[in-house]
Amino acid sequence: MTHLTVHIGSLSFTARLESERAPRTAAAFLARLPFEGQLVQARWSGESGWVPLAEYDLGVEYENATSHPAPGQVLWHPPGLSEAELLVPYGSTCFSSKVG
Repeated sequence: MTHLTVHIGSLSFTARLESERAPRTAAAFLARLPFEGQLVQARWSGESGWVPLAEYDLGVEYENATSHPAPGQVLWHPPGLSEAELLVPYGSTCFSSKVG
């Protein structure tokens, strides 16, 4: 199990990569560390931060996808049907778009 430190503003969190649940996505993130982006309040997903990434591509498609992440989980959405993004829930969140 791989642990990371995530810095969001002045806050720091210990994170665990879900390598068993999403091995290709976890490996792609590890290969790109350190990763930086701008976290903003999600527009439609509820209590969640959002990192818009335009056409940024990790080279992996959907893997173990969910629309209802728990607080603390981080979701990767690949580019294609809509822009690439990371979703960082801190409360009740429903991640979806007009394309699913």
